[in-house]
This record gives sequence, C-alpha cells and structure tokens, in this order.
Amino acid sequence: MSRRWYVCGKSLGVMLLAAVAALPSTRIVLAAAAQQDEQTAQAKMPQAIKPDDPAVRAILGSQPSTPAECIRAAQSLASLGEIELGRWFLKQALEARLSDEQLAALAEEFGSGLFIGLASRTQLQPEGRQLAEAVFEAANRRWRDPQLLAALIGQLSDPAPQKRADALRGLLRAGPAAAGALVDALADPARTADRPVVRGALRHFGDDAVEPLIALLEQPEPALQAAAAETLGLLGAERAAPELLAVYYDPSAEPQVRQAALEALRRLMRHIPTATECSRLLQQMAEQYLDGKQPVRGDVLGQVELWHWDQAAKRCVGRTCTTEEAARSLAARLARKAATVSPGNQEAQIVRLAAAFELAAYDNRLQPLPEEAIERLAGRESMALLQVVLHWAMERGHPAAAAVAAQAIGVRAANSPAASQATMWREVLLGGSQPSPLVMALRYPDRRLRIAAAEAIVRLAPDRPFPGASYLGETLAFLGGYSGVRRVVSAAPSATVAHDNAAWLIKDGMKVDVATTGAEALRLLLAWPDYELALIDACIDRPGLDHLMQQVRRDPRSGDLRVGIVARAGFFEQAERIASCYPLTASLVRTHSEGDFRHQIARVTTMAEKQFVDHQLRQQQALKALELLAWLASHRRNLVDWQQVETAVLAAMNNPTSTQAAIAVAELLPSRQCQVALVELASRWEEPLAVRKAAAGAFGRSVQRHGKLLTSAEIQRQYDRYNQSEHLDTETQTVLGALLDVIETPTQHLRTAAAGGSQ
Repeated sequence: MSRRWYVCGKSLGVMLLAAVAALPSTRIVLAAAAQQDEQTAQAKMPQAIKPDDPAVRAILGSQPSTPAECIRAAQSLASLGEIELGRWFLKQALEARLSDEQLAALAEEFGSGLFIGLASRTQLQPEGRQLAEAVFEAANRRWRDPQLLAALIGQLSDPAPQKRADALRGLLRAGPAAAGALVDALADPARTADRPVVRGALRHFGDDAVEPLIALLEQPEPALQAAAAETLGLLGAERAAPELLAVYYDPSAEPQVRQAALEALRRLMRHIPTATECSRLLQQMAEQYLDGKQPVRGDVLGQVELWHWDQAAKRCVGRTCTTEEAARSLAARLARKAATVSPGNQEAQIVRLAAAFELAAYDNRLQPLPEEAIERLAGRESMALLQVVLHWAMERGHPAAAAVAAQAIGVRAANSPAASQATMWREVLLGGSQPSPLVMALRYPDRRLRIAAAEAIVRLAPDRPFPGASYLGETLAFLGGYSGVRRVVSAAPSATVAHDNAAWLIKDGMKVDVATTGAEALRLLLAWPDYELALIDACIDRPGLDHLMQQVRRDPRSGDLRVGIVARAGFFEQAERIASCYPLTASLVRTHSEGDFRHQIARVTTMAEKQFVDHQLRQQQALKALELLAWLASHRRNLVDWQQVETAVLAAMNNPTSTQAAIAVAELLPSRQCQVALVELASRWEEPLAVRKAAAGAFGRSVQRHGKLLTSAEIQRQYDRYNQSEHLDTETQTVLGALLDVIETPTQHLRTAAAGGSQ
C-alpha cells in the first residue's frame, strides 16, 4: 500500500512542477526533489540474504517503524544471520533522534542484557555500540536524578508495604547511583532515625553498594565507620576484606570501629592476618592494580563507578571512569593504607609514592605537575626515597610516576638553601661509578621522563662532570632540535614503494621522508625529534626488519615511536610475528585504497594514545630544552659537548615557536655557524621584525663574547645586502646597518686606540 502511495505522490509532484515551470523557483524545487531522491536511495534497505526464509519474511512484512520495533527486528534478524539488515534497522533507531526519556524507556522495556549484546557483537558495529551507549547514558542520567533518588529513599519509610517495595525496586534499578545516595543518607546527621531502614536497603544492592560503603570508611565519624564496616560484613563483600583489614590495623582508628571491622572480617575470612601480613597483602594488591595485572570489573562499555568521601561536602561522591583510571585510583588507595598499617614497610612506602605519582600524572593529563602539587605529594619525603621511587618506577615500566619523581627531585633541589645544594647534587649524581637513576632516566624511551630528568639535573647545578653527564647534552640537543614539522619515515627497498606506502599521510599535513635501507631509516629517526610515525616495509634490508626493529626500540630517541610494518602478500605472517615482539608496533596490509589505509593506520596511531607526545607538547619540550641549554651555556659550560648541541640549535632557529629561545642559546656558543645563522636570520626581510632585531642583538653579544668568527666572504655578503637594501623599508635597513656596525666595531676600536696613542 505504501509503495503505491509513493508512486502516486511522485506523479502528482511531476504535474505540479510542470504547472509552475515558468516560475523562478522551479530550479530550486527540482534540486530539492533530486536531493530527496538521492537521500532515499542512500537509505534504501539492503537485500536480505535469505529472502525466502519465513522468519525473515515475517519480520520484514511487519514493517517495523518505531525505534522499539526496529531494535526488536535488528536483534531477530541478526540472530538469523541477516547482519546488514540488522545494522540497517539499528541505524533507523539511531536516526530517530530520541530524547533522554525515550531512550531511558527503551532501557526499561528491553533491559540491559539486550543492549549489552548489541554492543558486544562485533558484526553489529558501530551501530550496536552507538545505540547501547546512548541508551545506557540516558538511563544513567535519568536514574541519577538527585530529586528522584531522594524521593525514593524517603518512600522507604512509608507505612504502606507496597510503596516501600516500589521504592526499593526503583532504587535497585538505579544501581550504583542509588547505592551512593543511600550511603549519603546514612551519613546525613538529620536522618539518624532512618539509618536502620537505609542500612536494610543497602543490603539488597550487593556489589553495587561495596564501593560507596568503602568510601564511607574514609570519613571521620566513628559511628558511621562502624556502620559501614558492619554493612560490608552483612553483604558478604569479600573484596572489601583488604579495606576492612586496613581499618582494623589503623593505629588511629577508634576501638568501636576496629571491633566492627573485626566482626565483619570474621564473616568474610577464616583467618585474620597479622598487621605485617596485612601491609604486604595491601602492597601486593596495589602493585597488581598499578601493573595492570589485577583486572577491574566494569560494564560492557569499560566504565567503572568510583566513589570517595568528600570531607568538604560531607558526602560520598561518585564518578564514572575507565577501568584503567579505576585501577590507578585503587592502587593509590591500597598502597596508602599499606604504608599506614606498617610504617616500617619500606616497600610499601615506595609503592605508596609511586602509585600517588602515577595517579597525579594521569589526572593532570601527563602534563608536568605544578610545583605546588609536587610539594603536596612529596614535600616531606627524603631525597634518598625519591631516588628509590624513581628507580622502582622505571624498572616496573611506569614512566609517568618516574617523571613525577624526577620533578620532585628537581623541586627539592631548587627550594633548598645554597649550602645544601652544593652537596645535594653529589648525593644524587655521584652515587658510584655508574650513572645514578636520575641520569639513567635520560636514556629512558619516554620523552616526558627524559625532559623532567634533564630539568632536575640542571636544577641540582652540578659543578663538574658526573657519570653519564654526556646523556644530558644528548637529551637536550635531541628534544630542543624540534623543527615544528610533523614527520613520517617511510622505509622500503624502493623509493616508489616507500612513497606510495605513506602517500595519503601527506594530505594530513605530514612530511614524508623516504628511506630505501634500514640503516638510512635508523639514521633519520635518530637525527630528528620530529617523527610521529614510521612505516617500514616488511622487505626492508641492510639491515633487515627484525634487526632494524631491535635498534629502533633499543635507542631512547626512537624507543617510543609508533611503527607500522607494511606487508604485501607472502609476508603477512612475518610482519605479524615481528610486530608482536615489539611494543607500539602493528602489522599493516599494503593497500591501494585510501579507506583501507586509513582504517589500518588508525590501529597504529591510537596505540598508547594518552602517552603519545603530540605536536604541541613537543613544542613545549623544545622550549624547555633550549631554556636549560641556555642556562648551562651561561653557568655550566663544561657539562655539555656544545658541538653536539649546535645542529639542534640551528634547526630550532627555523621553528617559529622556538626561534627566540634558540637565538638565546646561539649567542652563547663560540660557533662560527651560530654567528652565521644569527646574521642570516637578521637579514631575512620576510621574518618578523622582532625576530630580526633579536637575532641582530644576539649577534652583537656573541661577537663581544667570542670575537668575530665570520669569514671575509660572509662579511662581504653583508655589505652587499646593505648596499642592495636601498628600496627596502627603514626598519630592514636599520637592522642591516646594525649588523655592519657590529662587524666594524673591532676595527673602529683599534683605529681609535691607535689614534689616541699617536697623539
């Protein structure tokens, strides 16, 4: 019926268009009709694989139209193997643009199980996951409504049994959010009379109530701590046992709280460990969470509800986070309690600091922490302990925690009296014949850690070389030499193949450098800090792929580089085998389709996405490295090989973001190339006037420090430039004249001195 109506409607539209053919709006109407036809064609239902299947015919014959009907049809069709049809119906539900109320109603109608199935079935993506996320988020928003939860909690004390039962059902449907609200009600001094009812309701929530109740253990009121401990015992919450042990052995806990924790533990455990055993247990659990060896249970979307006690608001506060974020929070909490239970447990103190550093680093999006935050985290810790934590974090593969430890060492050095600084650097950097942990951090394949370690060493202000001192100049030169250009290395035995493998990245603003041997690819990667990605053909030789990857991962300058191994037919297994042996590496199939390429390259570029040092952060690190080099050139010239630094400074002068910082270093180096670069920069009329003036001023100060290092030909070129500037603007002529004044000053000085002597 609907098809015949559609044909008739279209015919009527054609007649109307013919009747108004002379009107100016005819073209607009025709264009709109064409666009509508095109959209209809795009949205056309796909053909069924088994059109004669009675079940498929029955589903399609029912003509599902509402979102609920489309979801039901999608589920049934997918179970019958009609995947494309199922995805099409899910797309119809998504395109209905349902409100939060309508989406929440779908969650209530179908239950979470159906949407979990849609989200987890790979063949139904991305529509299945998109719909499930929308439904779950809408349902969460609805059931997190504080007014609704407060009303339901109040209804728990209603005299009518049916209303009490309805309230409990509503709260259970809300899940963890309702459990948190109940815990808040339990902690509310104004609702003391309702506490027995609230505690009774919490017993129905099972695992959803565990985290809010553990958060309640953190608040200072003994009666509430005891109530939380007792409720956890009644719930049979075995995973709360470590937290209850920490309460039981907490030296500052009140007797009634310790007794409640003990009674709860007797319900949960057959044997109560000693304080020392408890501290070690908490420490080991913290390490497992920190190392990712202890999984955190989350929902199908990888989300976890975490709770903590907000003392200012005097309530439990919940937040939704990823399982990785939850693991870091749990590690920090357990490690802190392990250290509290047994202050003499040195390993627990190390894990406590490392876990706190790791959590703070990620909470700050892996940006350098403010000094105030560093002081709060490590203000009272000894320098020896900070060094141990730094070493532990590097050994266990936690560069974020190690970077904060390095920062803490630097802050401690900067804030210490001058007399203490004079001996502090020896304690940190001269621990023996081998480089200290802080120096070895300069060789770690993580840029954030390396720049943090370099800054800490400079803040220690060593007055003579130390074991591994050469790493300092190498690190600062590499990071400071960022040119501001986003680069990719593409390596293959043929330059044509190498270019083709990365051609589509040029459209993204990337500069592709081609290498035809493994040795050339490695030389490029170690020479420039610009590279964000390497595409290496599986057939690369001199050296071959495996040997090349060993060298790439061994060197700190390329250790954190993301690598895609591109393989054609016959080399897939080799590429997958080698890729599986190295971190941040994935195998790709060589393709001539841009869509396929971008789909594959996304697998590489999303690896360790949070840890990736992007263009903006590389700029910031380059500025910091140049700032540190300038200080060293002025105060500790003997610590750095300045010939090694020169190339990086010259490259940084071509980066508009770091030009001024590079100029400040260049004037301090006794280098002819630096003087030439300053003169060239000051002479380029297309550069901003402020940059040209800065370069000219730096050239003058360089000549005062180191003498005139230009050759006769370079000096003559400056005279030629000045003579050819007749038609240029006054500012440019002034800058060029200032350069000549500097060049001529020594001669004029000698002439003046000679004239004075003759008189």
